[in-house]
Amino acid sequence: METEQKKKLIFLCECNGCRNYPTYPSEVWHEGQIPSKEKGTYYFTPEAMRFFNSRIVDFKPVGVSRPDVASLFVIVSSKYGADSVRHYEVVSLCPYGTINRNSKKYDTLKQARKGWDMTTQPAPICECHGCQLDKEGRE
Repeated sequence: METEQKKKLIFLCECNGCRNYPTYPSEVWHEGQIPSKEKGTYYFTPEAMRFFNSRIVDFKPVGVSRPDVASLFVIVSSKYGADSVRHYEVVSLCPYGTINRNSKKYDTLKQARKGWDMTTQPAPICECHGCQLDKEGRE
């Protein structure tokens, strides 16, 4: 009988995922709390939101592979430049604060909400260290 040795994932850094320190994005109850749940990027900082003329339109928690911590889906409206058209995008914030964008842009809020409604299944497992360790069964 042959046995297969499974290689364990090991990351040697101090990110939230490696330290098993979720930011609990699904516990947000006001859009002003979203920037504090994001780690590693500046997507929701006031400066970036002002630069891209972005607004948080709506948000909702969604399930993820880890049962005790959910992700957060956010509809963001952006307009870059004086002549550009406003577009809408659904982004997810994983349990460890990583932003995941599927790069699909919607022309109207109604279309974005329709795309949002199709996201009834759990949020996709992202490539951050925490999500990958959870997927492989962290010790």
